[in-house]
Amino acid sequence: MADPDFIIKAMELLTADVGRNPDELLRQIRAFQHVSAIGR
Repeated sequence: MADPDFIIKAMELLTADVGRNPDELLRQIRAFQHVSAIGR
């Protein structure tokens, strides 16, 4: 994930057999947006 200035804030690498959880991805996006909004 990158912020609006294209600075990488998070990266996750999983093997194909593990799969991905879209709910967790959305949680992380919302968390980064919240932190950005409150200025931390």
